[in-house]
Amino acid sequence: MKGNVRPSMIEDAYALHTKLRAADLLELTTLGVDPLESLVQGHLRAHPQAYSVVVKGQVAGMFGVCPGIEPKFGCVWLLGSEDLLEIQEQLLRDSKAWLDVISKDYDLIYNVVHELNSVHIRWIEFLGFKFLRHTSPHIEFARIP
Repeated sequence: MKGNVRPSMIEDAYALHTKLRAADLLELTTLGVDPLESLVQGHLRAHPQAYSVVVKGQVAGMFGVCPGIEPKFGCVWLLGSEDLLEIQEQLLRDSKAWLDVISKDYDLIYNVVHELNSVHIRWIEFLGFKFLRHTSPHIEFARIP
């Protein structure tokens, strides 16, 4: 199985928001964020650095970097469905290169992850992020590209 990455479209947010992984939904809920609104705003704020992952012709994930709290700081994000597991090896293999692409305009990229989102925590470590602070239920992380 091979997934494809392409620039995201606003329609992708509508296609994906009802299929998000339970761990992603938990993370958004504890942040007080609506899934559809999160995807739409992520797409709009990260444009043109917003991308969609397509598996079997369907949007399986969206990712990007939005302008952050300080100039040259970017808020990196990824939300996905269980369909991403079908391309897990490809996702791991390609994600470092994509992270370099989307973070090239930033001096620091960061975000938070829910403490129970073990899949994302392992992926974040794999990508070379450092965990900064654990304020239950979230863990802050950052990386200098």
